Amino acid sequence: MGRGDSLSANPNEAYRKKAQEREAKRNKEVREKMREVAVLHKDTTKMERKIEQYRKITRVRKMTVAEKEKLQAMETELKDVLSRQKAAGIAPRKREPTDKVIGYDPMAAAEARGSRTRPEDESSESGDSDDDSVDVT
Repeated sequence: MGRGDSLSANPNEAYRKKAQEREAKRNKEVREKMREVAVLHKDTTKMERKIEQYRKITRVRKMTVAEKEKLQAMETELKDVLSRQKAAGIAPRKREPTDKVIGYDPMAAAEARGSRTRPEDESSESGDSDDDSVDVT
């Protein structure tokens, strides 16, 4: 008999297997809810800008088949997001030009602390040279 048999001689193993299945089912439901919440609060300005970029391609040259498919997919995704937001009663979120970009910039953080990552002016003042060469005569 192989390990894949559903009938196990060990009841603890069977219990753990069922618990694992329940946990996987619960996690799946949580992930689906999180995806739905993410769609409802998604900022559509990026999507709209990308679609506009693809539409500008037609002014310059003919679109390839792949570009047409990508444009179609982006348009349907945007319509889906907007319809879900409308059905939930949430106003589409638009980014204002005055909005700050949220993120961590290590260089800005170092400047704010007043520290530098590499002291450039101190290395030129020191009389020590970093030569590893040894004059053997």
